[in-house]
Amino acid sequence: MKNRYSLFCNRSRGGIYYLKDADTGQRESLGTKDKTRARELMGAKNEAVREPAFNLQKARVYMAASDPEVMTRTWEDALLAVIARKPEKSGNRDRWETFAKDKALVPILDIVLLETRADQLHKAASVRTVKCGCNSSCWPTIWAIF
Repeated sequence: MKNRYSLFCNRSRGGIYYLKDADTGQRESLGTKDKTRARELMGAKNEAVREPAFNLQKARVYMAASDPEVMTRTWEDALLAVIARKPEKSGNRDRWETFAKDKALVPILDIVLLETRADQLHKAASVRTVKCGCNSSCWPTIWAIF
């Protein structure tokens, strides 16, 4: 199978390495002048195109190496962590605690963060039931966690 991405060094840009997408013709800076590093990144991009499912497994291995709990952390864990970081008896904490009681969140609370699909969050956001006064900040924060 032919590689989708090829590597070139743009001397007019200070020797920064770029990838060129054979399908679209688009160019993407790798942000490095190191040829070895650039080849590694190109290899990773080409591999991701060939074997997306395998790369998801590899990503989980890398993430687990840096944070062993990432494989089991649920939305409930994340929500409780956000609340715990808010000052006691503050309006911000009250809004988050009210937000956490939203019945729309129930279907996603037990889902592991890494296994969440976008459609699950869309559904929860579309049926929210609690008016906590923080819709302008809670849902965007949930999306940022995702």
